[in-house]
Amino acid sequence: MKRIILAVLCVVATMAQARSNWTIIDLGALGASGSVALALNNNGDVAGYSRARNPGETSGAYHGFLWQNSAMYDLGAPAGSAFAQVTAMNENGTLVAIGDFGMSYLWKNGAWSPMNFHGTPRAINRVDQVVGNFQVGAAQRAFVYKDGLVLGLGTLGGTSSRANAINDRGIVAGNASISGDLGTHAFVYENDRMRDIGTLGGAYSTANDINSSGVVVGGAHDAANRMTAFIYDATGMRPLFNIPGEHSATAINDRGAVVGLIDAGAFLYDNGIVTRLDQLPEVIAAGWTSIFPAGITERGWIAGWGWHADGRPSSAFLMFPPATLKVWAR
Repeated sequence: MKRIILAVLCVVATMAQARSNWTIIDLGALGASGSVALALNNNGDVAGYSRARNPGETSGAYHGFLWQNSAMYDLGAPAGSAFAQVTAMNENGTLVAIGDFGMSYLWKNGAWSPMNFHGTPRAINRVDQVVGNFQVGAAQRAFVYKDGLVLGLGTLGGTSSRANAINDRGIVAGNASISGDLGTHAFVYENDRMRDIGTLGGAYSTANDINSSGVVVGGAHDAANRMTAFIYDATGMRPLFNIPGEHSATAINDRGAVVGLIDAGAFLYDNGIVTRLDQLPEVIAAGWTSIFPAGITERGWIAGWGWHADGRPSSAFLMFPPATLKVWAR
C-alpha cells in the first residue's frame, strides 16, 4: 500500500493483541440518512455517497464521500448538480460519479469536473479510463471514456450492453444482449473486439469484475436457471464453487480472492474456502443483519454497505480479516 491509515492501524493492532478475529468498522455518514460505499482502493480509501443534511433540514441531497485516514470527507456535488453519487475510484484517488440528469463527473485533485456526457460510470482504472453505460433510445450501451473521448463498445448482436469493470491493461468486462435479444451474456472487450464468454447453461450471465491478470468473475444462470457465481480465465467459464443457493461474484483481487452475494448474505472465497461474511460472530455482534461487499483489496480488506438490526439507514463499512490483523500487529 502507498500509505497506511494510522488510526485504523492502531485499532487493528490493539485488537490483534487480544484476539485474531475479523473486524468490521461502521464508516458513518454525512447526515442522519445513512451511507453507501461502492468503491475501495489498495490504499484503504473508501468512496460512495451519503445524504448530507444542513441544520434545520428534514432531508438533504446525496453527496459523494471519501473515507480516508479514519475520517469521512464530504465531497459535495459538482457545480450545476444538486447531488453526486460516487460509483468508482482508482489507486490515484480519482473518483467518478453520476449527478443530475445522468451527467457524469470526475473528482480529481480536489475538484469536480464534468465528463460532458450523460451516462453511468461504473469503474475506473489507474490511468483514468472510465467504463459504464449510456442511454441510446430505450437501450443502454457500454462505453469507455478517456481524456474527454467516449467510445461505444457495441453489443453481442442485440440492442443493449453495459460495462462493469476495467483493469489497468484496459480490458473491459460487462454484459450485452445477443442477437434477437434472446439472452444477455457476459463479455470481455479487448483489442477493439467484444468477446462473448458464455453462460453456465442458461440465457443470462454478467461479468462484474476483472483483475490485472484478466480473470473475470460474475454471475450466470445454470441450466436450471439458478444464479451461480462464476470465474472465467484461460480455461473458460466455470462455477466459482459448488454450494447450494443462488450466488453471484462481485469483485476479485489480484490474488484471486473473491467477494459476492449468496442468497440473502455475502461471501468471501479465498484459497478454496468459502466464508459467510454476514454470519461471522463479529459482524453479528456489531449489529449488522446484512452486508453487501463492493470491493476487496490485495490485503483482503473488504468494503461495502449494509443494514443494522436497529433499523437505522444503511451504513458503509470496512472489514479486516484475521490474517491482516496478525501481520499488521507487528
